[in-house]
Amino acid sequence: MAVIAIHTEKTEMYLKTIWMISQEKRNAKTTEIAFVLGLSPSSVTEMLQKLQGEGLLSHTQYKGCQLTSKGTAAALKLVRKERLLKKFLHDILKVPKNKARLQACKLEHYIFKETEESLCRFLGCPETCPVDNKPIPRCSECLKKYA
Repeated sequence: MAVIAIHTEKTEMYLKTIWMISQEKRNAKTTEIAFVLGLSPSSVTEMLQKLQGEGLLSHTQYKGCQLTSKGTAAALKLVRKERLLKKFLHDILKVPKNKARLQACKLEHYIFKETEESLCRFLGCPETCPVDNKPIPRCSECLKKYA
């Protein structure tokens, strides 16, 4: 059975980058996104238009962009996967923090929802990622456990 990805790794990196920038302030500017991703502003503008067409963000020229609820949900899924992977790599496999960050960023795009859920259960529904000391977004199972 083939699984078709809705978003490509490239698209997911945009969503996660915009989400991270928006945590510091309201809108993510094209130049900021380009800097973080190591791309040209024109390439970023092109992708932002595509993502806006998919309903993942709203983009206003010269003012930047912000994720829609659909875009935020997709970004949070990635953040959750990344932080669970960092915790697993660092705490269980004893991978140094800098390498755990790099590996988790690569792996987050390729693990299935079922694997993410199993990893979360294995780790005991952790609240915080020890690598970055940031909260791990909750899944429905975690919310039930800690309700």
